[in-house]
Formats: sequence, C-alpha cells, structure tokens
Amino acid sequence: MAQDGRPRGLGRQRRRNDHSRCNGIDRFDRLPQDAVVTIGKKDRTRDVPQEDMVHALNLDEKFGLAVPMLDIGEPIKGRRPWERYLHLKGIRDDLVHVKNRGVDSDREVRTAYDRLLLGDADTCAKDAFDIVQAARPGFLGRNVVEHLVSASAGSH
Repeated sequence: MAQDGRPRGLGRQRRRNDHSRCNGIDRFDRLPQDAVVTIGKKDRTRDVPQEDMVHALNLDEKFGLAVPMLDIGEPIKGRRPWERYLHLKGIRDDLVHVKNRGVDSDREVRTAYDRLLLGDADTCAKDAFDIVQAARPGFLGRNVVEHLVSASAGSH
C-alpha cells in the first residue's frame, strides 16, 4: 500500500488516465486507432502505436511525426515555428539540466541564466503561441488568441 492508502501503482495509472482526458496539443486519441509512427534511426527503429504516443514520443517526435497526422495538424519541421520551438527547447533544456550550477569560469560563455537575463526568452509566450498556431491551427481558444494577440501588440 502507498502512504495515501491506495494500492501501489494505482496513482500512476490514474495520472495516465487523467492525462489522456486532457485537451493537450498531443491529443493523439483523435488519431485512428491503427495509426503508427516509426521512431529511431537506421536499424534501431521501432513502431509506436496510437495508444502509446503520448508517453513514448518525445516532444520533437510529437511535433515532427504525430501532430501532422491529426485532422488539423500541420508539419512545422523545417519552418520558422520549428526554429522557434528548438530555441525554446534549448533554453528549457539548459535550465532543467543546468551544468556546473549555471556558472562558467569563462565570462564569454553564456550560461542558461545569462541567456534569460539578456532576453533570450523574452518572446517565449509569443513563440509558443506561434508554434501551436502553426502546428494545430484553430486549436487555441478564442479568448487565449485574443489575449496573446493584444498582449503582443501592446509590447511593440
């Protein structure tokens, strides 16, 4: 038994089920049940069926392979939204996986914190909005779109 009184493992399954009910950009339950994407390189590939995509695919694979398969999904790889996605992901990865406590003895090397303070993430909300709009046109609610469009207009 877990500390909360539930049988062990039940919490993980419950979280999985709760996640599948959310309305995220990776709502792959809207794909045909026989949908499959192949991930990996050369002789080390594997097929990922629709029901495993949310958990088995990393974000690059979701945006590059699965989202374009959705009814209103568009490929963003090789386009400006993909470049912005990679930029945001790079900042995120640098912050989550900070090396040497975010310090570098070489003052010319920009650490993750330097990048934040110097404005590398200043457009992250607009970039995220543009990425989602490009990958899943019409996915965001009108109130979100109106807020982000008016906020970005006010920042110019």
